[in-house]
Amino acid sequence: MSGHFRMPVLPKNRLRFTVAVGSYRRRVLADAIDFSLLCGVAYFAFRTGLIRERVELQPAAEGSSTPPDLIDRVADFVATDLTLLLPGLVLVSIAGVAYGLVAHVFFDRTVGEFSLGLRLITDTGERVGPFRALLRGLFTGVGALALGLGHTYALVDRDRRTLADLAVGTLLIRGRPTPAETDPNAGTQADLPTLRG
Repeated sequence: MSGHFRMPVLPKNRLRFTVAVGSYRRRVLADAIDFSLLCGVAYFAFRTGLIRERVELQPAAEGSSTPPDLIDRVADFVATDLTLLLPGLVLVSIAGVAYGLVAHVFFDRTVGEFSLGLRLITDTGERVGPFRALLRGLFTGVGALALGLGHTYALVDRDRRTLADLAVGTLLIRGRPTPAETDPNAGTQADLPTLRG
């Protein structure tokens, strides 16, 4: 479900905005698309040799004819395959923050958000600046490391905002904010509802 709400009065131009908040389902699907793209970049980096694919193991002792036991197999798996996990996570994390920074500052959305009609704005209806986009990317990473707690919070938030959105003051919406009719006698900013956070 997505809802509509009025943005607070902007101090510069005194306009009110009506926006359609992006649903949780759209947010998760957009993030899945973006994560798939980032994993594809990481896979490409491993396959082309930008990142070393396998760790070199010590050769077996000469003349050893005993088959490897379970402990040796587990040790080989840890030494070869799991060593890819940490560089892969670091690469995807760094690429994710950089990707979100560039996409949100220049285009207001990532590829996943674009494909589902979503856009990121500040809670005052403005475009997201570089510092705010960087902080949002870092907070999103922290929320993901905390077992998805950052995104899980969006399930209970009225405006479907994650903890990263709340921390930096952003909102994921459908479409563009549309100016509502303005009334110069409508009241002050204190009279208008603001986002719950």
